[in-house]
Amino acid sequence: MHEKFSVRSYLHAARDFGVTGASAAVLLAIELATVLFEFGGVAMLIPAFQFMQNNGDIGVLVQKGGYWLVLVRAFEFSGLALNLATLLLVTFSLFLLRQTLVYTRLLYSVWVRQNLAHTLRDNMFAGYLRARNSYHQQVSQGAFINELTIELPKAVNTVFMTIVVVGQAFLIFVYFLGLVYLSPEMTAVCVGVLALSMLTLRRFLRLSQQMSSQITEAHQKFSSFLVERIRATRFIRLSGTQRSEIGRLAQLSDACRRRIIRLSRIQATSQVVIEPVTIALAFGVIYVGYRMLGMSAETIGVFVIVLARLLPVFRSALMDYQKVLGQWASLRAIADRLSDARRLSEADGGGATFERMETGIRFERVSFGYPDRSEKALDNVSLSIRAGGITGIVGPSGAGKSTLIDLLPRLIEPTAGEISIDGRPLHEFSLKSLRSGISYVSQQVEIFDSTPAEHIGYG
Repeated sequence: MHEKFSVRSYLHAARDFGVTGASAAVLLAIELATVLFEFGGVAMLIPAFQFMQNNGDIGVLVQKGGYWLVLVRAFEFSGLALNLATLLLVTFSLFLLRQTLVYTRLLYSVWVRQNLAHTLRDNMFAGYLRARNSYHQQVSQGAFINELTIELPKAVNTVFMTIVVVGQAFLIFVYFLGLVYLSPEMTAVCVGVLALSMLTLRRFLRLSQQMSSQITEAHQKFSSFLVERIRATRFIRLSGTQRSEIGRLAQLSDACRRRIIRLSRIQATSQVVIEPVTIALAFGVIYVGYRMLGMSAETIGVFVIVLARLLPVFRSALMDYQKVLGQWASLRAIADRLSDARRLSEADGGGATFERMETGIRFERVSFGYPDRSEKALDNVSLSIRAGGITGIVGPSGAGKSTLIDLLPRLIEPTAGEISIDGRPLHEFSLKSLRSGISYVSQQVEIFDSTPAEHIGYG
């Protein structure tokens, strides 16, 4: 079970991913500027309505004081005539600027997201290759491939969707300030209704986070099974177990399908629940404002317009937050993988450069045991390998021959004893120079999807 969503956990993961404060600040700045221009466009509808209601009598409007004095001075400074056409033109210009910022935000967001995904893929693969052998033994290849291809894009999406939710929360706050200005009483009613709807949705949000962990776990099991079976295709065919393996894969695939459908059902249900609340709230504003509070028609009209802009943002923020929770397990899986790879990274070795062997290799009381086995693979082994000679190591399967060889390039480290070359301990040589000085032929044929020339020149 992955760690639950929290601001602290999110910030820690974002820092591990390499999200810079500058990129997050730019996204937030664009988001907030978009909010201000949108609110400015909506707010400009109030003087437009009042201008029409007073038949364009600016003198009467100025007597009301407040923002009309600021508007008159602003129009005089700009040299524009103050009339309905210019008021609507300014309103439209603010909305147009808002759309320009939305376009800029979308392009910048895609650029930042793809850069982050590219960096994460590189870091995860580099971390995997640089990790110790013990790390490779405990990490399922299928789970790692699933994280690199399926979970990573969802993790990146979660990082930036959280920033979007913060911007939406600010927009909601600004709109509420506008509603308070129009009618504090009506705003209090709206807050109460929206708070009740939030309480209704809490269960759906909690279920979304639970399903996120289950979906990630199901994908990892599916990928692990698939990689193992593809690698063992020849064995499966010889064993005649194709039918059972196909059935097992179908079960794992069905588990993924059922969990994703359930998450989609939870998200759809929460969206259906919030929709009637928003419509009823708009109708309630009209009735209460007109019948009980004696609000003027233009004030009710502007209140409804602001509310009509607010409610979709409120609904979108809830849906986006639900998506964050629904993909939170993906973010935690990637963050944990990066953390484990760093923690179990191979040391660079010593400062000495290995050039060639002069006298030989010495194993002195060397022991080694695998974590998942009770018996040691090597137990108190001492031997010498003479330089310039040919030494064969013979023994039955499981006797520790491969383990003995893997100790030389330090693919694994002895749990006891010491290995030296020409009297110098292995750990004093840098890993790069040591491995460059060793020719290694694996028991298994390793063929990459590349040209023969690239294979010959590999390493």
